[in-house]
Amino acid sequence: MTLPRVEHLYVADTNLFFECKKLEDLPWQELDGDPIVILITKPVQAEIDKHKKASGRTKKRALETFSRLRQMLENNTMETVISQSNPKVILRVTPTSVPDPELSTVLDYHTNDDKIVGIVSTLSKAQSSPVTLLTDDTGPAMTAQSQHLDAKLIDSAWKRPPEQTTEQKTIKKLNQDLDLYRNQEPKIVIRNITQGSKEHVFHLLIPKPLPEESVRELINKLIENHPIREDFTTPKEQVLFNRKTSYSKPSDDAINHYQSVAYPNWIESCRAILTSLHNEAYLQPKSQILSVTFGIENSGTRPASNVSVNFEAQGNIILLRTNASSEHEDGADNPEYHSTIPELPQPPAPPSFPSKTEILGNKKSSSLIALGEALQNADPFKSARTSIFDAIRSPDIGDILRERDLSMETYHSALLNVAPPKHDPESFYYSDWPVGTLQKTGRLTCSLFRHQAITEIFEVQVQFTEFGNNTSGSILCTVHAENLTKPSTFRIPVKLAVQEKDLRQTAEEMVFKCR
Repeated sequence: MTLPRVEHLYVADTNLFFECKKLEDLPWQELDGDPIVILITKPVQAEIDKHKKASGRTKKRALETFSRLRQMLENNTMETVISQSNPKVILRVTPTSVPDPELSTVLDYHTNDDKIVGIVSTLSKAQSSPVTLLTDDTGPAMTAQSQHLDAKLIDSAWKRPPEQTTEQKTIKKLNQDLDLYRNQEPKIVIRNITQGSKEHVFHLLIPKPLPEESVRELINKLIENHPIREDFTTPKEQVLFNRKTSYSKPSDDAINHYQSVAYPNWIESCRAILTSLHNEAYLQPKSQILSVTFGIENSGTRPASNVSVNFEAQGNIILLRTNASSEHEDGADNPEYHSTIPELPQPPAPPSFPSKTEILGNKKSSSLIALGEALQNADPFKSARTSIFDAIRSPDIGDILRERDLSMETYHSALLNVAPPKHDPESFYYSDWPVGTLQKTGRLTCSLFRHQAITEIFEVQVQFTEFGNNTSGSILCTVHAENLTKPSTFRIPVKLAVQEKDLRQTAEEMVFKCR
């Protein structure tokens, strides 16, 4: 047989109903007992009735509690369930409970606080269940404890947030109005869509000097591939058809210069190049440039007008706007190094053997030979061609176009009397950001940024101003618009990681290419 659970009675002070959260939202499991009975005594009921005519949120709470008590009266019941389980919580009215007469000489029953303490004493003597005073005031709690009665102070976490001041209410209303206004604005969303790792690290490889042993091995390989010529025996006469060629030995001075000066100087020149290879401009980082990509879209309900997209380099970095036509030049696939391998000087040619040619036979044969030589030396592709497009391709014209930030297509159009393309209000244009310049800030503008359209892609080139390991910075993107009350911002951090590059493979390729 299961025995009924013993109720734990909590005699509530008025502040439980006025200063705390709603009864359904309180963490009753923090109290002892299951079920828990919250008692509303006559003094508390009188306080609730009195505050129905007050003002502010106390009046609102008094009316809510009064409505609950009225519903209990209409249902002809003295209690209602606040929580069904864990624990079960019951709200009960006890209008017939009176203060303990034995404490009338100790307590002042003209005050509601002492009346409530007196009722706790009466119930404690009459009930087998535990009885506790539940209050937020230290006065009644101390009075109860002085009479050896149980009291529980309400936890501060149970209380409602303090009532807002008039100024706070005004600010809240203004913020609501502002949110309503902003919901009718463009909504600019900026994202990081850079390909690769989430952490944008530029791995800078610094060339490492070749060890002396490696230089020695490479020089020996060069000598093996291109040995010095020692044998200068005069070749025999050669006769081909009706042509006879005879040879004579080079002069001793020429042979001596080749063997004692030219060849040793070539070896030393190659040795010097390999020794200082790490300082060669070809192998230095092309530039400490890292590309990051921003994606910007308007997901709002209105187009953005007169948009300005601003980029700011923060920390040890600076922005670089590259020319679109240079993005596919040599070395673009490897942002760290030039793709061209430096070359070693070619070995000196040994002195040639002076030759003398005699023509054997008749004049007709000599004419045919002369004609053959003329045809052999002719250049059928050599012609004087001039056109306007050759002029366009000249280096000077290209420099002028780049300085003025013009495209070749625009120049062609001007030459052919074709009007340049009109300004597109929905396109983004660079503003005060020349090609090839290093700047801390850069800006693009657009007259009309459509909503719910495709994501605009902006690739930003970043160059580091310091080259220590873990040098860092960030690119701040800020988007302003004429009909946008608050600019949108987004930041992408970048970092430099320095490592050493072994040049042995590059040096071996240089030796291999030296033919």
